[in-house]
Amino acid sequence: MYTIVASFAAVPAVTFDFFRLAAFVSESSPQRVRSWVSRSPAGKKHIDEARYRIFHFYPIRMNTDPIADLLTRMRNAVKARQTKTVVPHSTMKMAILEVIKKRKFIQDFKVVKNGEFNEIEITFNPEIKELSLKRVSKPGQRIYVGKGDIKSVHYGYGIALISTPKGVMEGREAMKAGMGGEFLCEVW
Repeated sequence: MYTIVASFAAVPAVTFDFFRLAAFVSESSPQRVRSWVSRSPAGKKHIDEARYRIFHFYPIRMNTDPIADLLTRMRNAVKARQTKTVVPHSTMKMAILEVIKKRKFIQDFKVVKNGEFNEIEITFNPEIKELSLKRVSKPGQRIYVGKGDIKSVHYGYGIALISTPKGVMEGREAMKAGMGGEFLCEVW
């Protein structure tokens, strides 16, 4: 999903129908919008940019579920037989990766600096050929479990990740501590 950000340039020579542009933007890809806006009102393909430029469009990638993005990137990297992958940094992702690392589903992870942003570099365990990750609680439907409702994942071979008041824990640890919470995901 893309969000279009427009910046205005003061150009009194061109009048523009903003309602037509809004309708066009809502049903078009960013590439089509850039192409349409870069044409002059007379229909010329290449126009004098300094005089007729009205908008600059910058597509911005929006991520509404960072945990699902983490799990998908990990799943895709393992399927592509990559030894490492990089994901955007967040504290919740670090907590999730710490629990996954404890059970040796991944070998290691570390924070790396990429320009002005931090990223997490995940190194996969070479012994694990297939890694299944499933998001359970989603932004549209949160799933909460009590201490007695936590079930084993794949007959004990997998782990359930629960976000408790004491941090992200494996399902067994949360049961022992007598806590429930948000059922984030399953890993097996």
